[in-house]
Amino acid sequence: MKNLFDSSVKEEILPRIDKLTLTSQPLWGKMNVNQAMHHMAMGFDIATGKLNPTPVNPPKEKAETYKEMNTVSNGINPQDFEAEKSS
Repeated sequence: MKNLFDSSVKEEILPRIDKLTLTSQPLWGKMNVNQAMHHMAMGFDIATGKLNPTPVNPPKEKAETYKEMNTVSNGINPQDFEAEKSS
């Protein structure tokens, strides 16, 4: 698994984030670009202890997100693209 604390991974990922625009379309899944960026930022909230998610139990065939991080089902739809992109 890639680790954003690895400088080579960070150098790979940051340019991909920089290419995102408000009109970027998903390659898979249901999230829009703002929801996806918010969802990814929430992953850091877990690492820092700001968010304590409920474990998914039992695991399913496909990877499933923590219910607290599911921006689509929770109706989380940030409107400020630049704020989400810079977080």
